[in-house]
Amino acid sequence: MSMKKVRGVVALIGTALLTLVALPAQAFTPTLSEVLYLPGVDPSGDFDDLALSADATTALVISDGSAWVVNVTADSATEITGLDNPDRSILDGTATYGYITGGNDQVFKVNMATAAVVATWDDPALTFYGGDLYWSADGAHIYMVGGEGVYPNWQVAVAKITVATGAISQYTWSDLGYMPRQAAFDSEAGKIMIPYRDTATGLDVGLVMFNTTSNTFTDAPWVGDGQPIACDSRSGVVGCVVDDTNDYIATINDSGAIVETLTLDSEVSDADTVGLTHDGALAYAYGSNGGLSNVEAVDLGSMTSVDIFNLSTEYTNQIRLAPDARQIWFTADYNADYDGGYQVVQYADPNAGSGGSGEELAPTGGNALIAGALAALSALALTAGLLTRRSTRRHGA
Repeated sequence: MSMKKVRGVVALIGTALLTLVALPAQAFTPTLSEVLYLPGVDPSGDFDDLALSADATTALVISDGSAWVVNVTADSATEITGLDNPDRSILDGTATYGYITGGNDQVFKVNMATAAVVATWDDPALTFYGGDLYWSADGAHIYMVGGEGVYPNWQVAVAKITVATGAISQYTWSDLGYMPRQAAFDSEAGKIMIPYRDTATGLDVGLVMFNTTSNTFTDAPWVGDGQPIACDSRSGVVGCVVDDTNDYIATINDSGAIVETLTLDSEVSDADTVGLTHDGALAYAYGSNGGLSNVEAVDLGSMTSVDIFNLSTEYTNQIRLAPDARQIWFTADYNADYDGGYQVVQYADPNAGSGGSGEELAPTGGNALIAGALAALSALALTAGLLTRRSTRRHGA
């Protein structure tokens, strides 16, 4: 494996935190890092998934069928053995354990201190194609959102994983022919808002809500213009990016109706995904104008544009939140030098980080396997929110 040093992470954190001391409350002073690399991960490979601790010192990285526990501060990585086709991952609130979904309907529990698999949970009823992972508010359950079935009769599905026992329950939406996009989980309300589109034409779109208390789905037909392609929820605020003639960002209420909108800047006119800060005050919309990726920071309270960040990365993967470190990480397959890496936005949020509760670490990434399946099985130019496989989407390639 090619080894490249993580450059400037400690300096970035230290400088930004020193700056915060002199800032007034609620000041917004973003700082954008250079392109960074995680140790142990071949930068020429596909950056499939990343789980990040609340303080941004520990990461669980999946790339090209392998996974590593990464000590970001020490710039060291330990490969995890005993996995079968690792796909998606999530950390608990203290980064003590990581949980990885894999092949053969399995979930692996990993001790982050030893990088060892300490439990493997199998359930033949778990028939997902990939799936994003989210923590329940009490940290007792992990919810996985994905697609189930055979093309074109895919269905939106949710799995509930009880971390104390490894028990897995799967719930499938009754409507056929629909695949999920980037979902938003309001853990306090116990509701998962899942944008979807039909697999036949890509034109029939909507939102389906999953209630984690009743384990039931409720359809909420989309009444806005364009297609919702990615959503995120923090502190009761739901923000979605919408693919339209002019892409826009919208806040959504708990019934799926649009509250307010803002047309995105032309620099992110081809929007891919969105991530919200811990307090739900800011949204980061990730996209491009045909070249390298850019990010627009949007104040969701006033629904105004705050800033545009011109990143050096391309072919987006995930946005990850590290609230205690006041960081947003943007990962990608390529940067300007055709190596995969990530960039960090440091933001000032005096209320960020409330002790590392599990829901803060819920990822906002897209579904790699679903995106790959859509590209392979459909001749339509469909995208699945945040795409992670090289074969699915390229800007000018």
